[in-house]
Amino acid sequence: MRTYTNLRIVTVDSSFTVYENGFISVESKLIQNIGDMKDFTSEGEKIIDCEGMIAIPGLINAHTHLGLIPLRSLGEDMPDRLRKYLFPMEQKYMDKETVVSASHYAALESLLNGTTTVADMYYYAEDVAKELDAVGIRALVGQTIIETSQIDYGTEEKALEHTQSLIEQWKDHDRIKPMIAPHSPVSVSEASLLKIRDLSKLTDTKVMMHVSEMDYEMEHFAPSTPVAYLDSIDFIDKNFLGVHMIHTNDNDQSIMKKNGAHVIHCPGANMKAGKGITDLKGFYAHGVKAALGTDGPISGNTLDIMTVMKLVAMGQKTKYHERDIFPSSMILEMATINGAKALGIDAHTGSLEIGKRADVVLISTEEANMYPLYDPIPSIVYQVQTQNIHTVMVDGDVLVENHKLTKHSINDARNALNEVVNKISQNS
Repeated sequence: MRTYTNLRIVTVDSSFTVYENGFISVESKLIQNIGDMKDFTSEGEKIIDCEGMIAIPGLINAHTHLGLIPLRSLGEDMPDRLRKYLFPMEQKYMDKETVVSASHYAALESLLNGTTTVADMYYYAEDVAKELDAVGIRALVGQTIIETSQIDYGTEEKALEHTQSLIEQWKDHDRIKPMIAPHSPVSVSEASLLKIRDLSKLTDTKVMMHVSEMDYEMEHFAPSTPVAYLDSIDFIDKNFLGVHMIHTNDNDQSIMKKNGAHVIHCPGANMKAGKGITDLKGFYAHGVKAALGTDGPISGNTLDIMTVMKLVAMGQKTKYHERDIFPSSMILEMATINGAKALGIDAHTGSLEIGKRADVVLISTEEANMYPLYDPIPSIVYQVQTQNIHTVMVDGDVLVENHKLTKHSINDARNALNEVVNKISQNS
């Protein structure tokens, strides 16, 4: 057993317990004990003194496209970038080897940022799932299903076949879980949506979809809405993960609540694209809580949920002109336990509690940006940067220690992508 001592611990449990000077004991993938140092008794286990550090649950990136690393920072500041620029670039450069190597790199970058769980929807999902398993990160993985612009299997039908295979292969895995990933209600045929609905209900599998994101999407369904359309075909239920949800009304929010569905908020990507800011105040008034996503590395240019937390706070406070809306504790919940609940893994992760998996992040406070430190919760939301992420565990396995990866090399991962990045550079 390993015990980490002299920590400030922010558990994000149901009582939001904070230990000003606490300990966490880890063994056999699990948190075996947690509490105040005055209650700690050593029984021969390995003790790691963490004086000055803060422990939080591993962060959860509830929506991303890991494989898009090679296209990060291209085609910036142009209108309709997705359809006019990125879809063609995907067709040209994103083959299976590139997607898998990019997903490997992105998973390592995520770990260095303190993210222990990712929900990734992209292409070649069966191969990406194997790669993420090898890295050691926790993940939900979905095969993108889209009518046009497929880069791997060509058609919705084949993508759906591979989704069924993905579910069968990974449904019982301890750390990697399958999900179904239709691109959006305007880019997937209704016939396929009905098959996806039935497959999700049959296998009890999460469905992740971009919804109410694009202006042309909203125009397509007017005077109704994408959410109302999906509800009309019985598509929205407890397994539904609505990503972005920027352009919603009171009825849309009521539909999400009625069906026990989840909202994944990606403020960095949304604001950078000038799409708008999700009405979280409205969703919360209906009892629908949000989880957080970075979106793909081409959208918000980051895989860092710490950055996203700041943007949630700033975006929502600006949108409503209310300084006290969405306090730091609520935003930290969005990045941890809310993400776990949305992804259906809250029995295992999302908070630091005895019996849960040891998905733990230790934050160093020695760096200049962390001084002074009074209340750890707003400091986590507004001050912490990647440079402060000292230790990252998934299932108790230490994957980052002393700010460095322990089992993989980010330089090797970068070198594996250099050939395609150089090709893109020469031709863009």
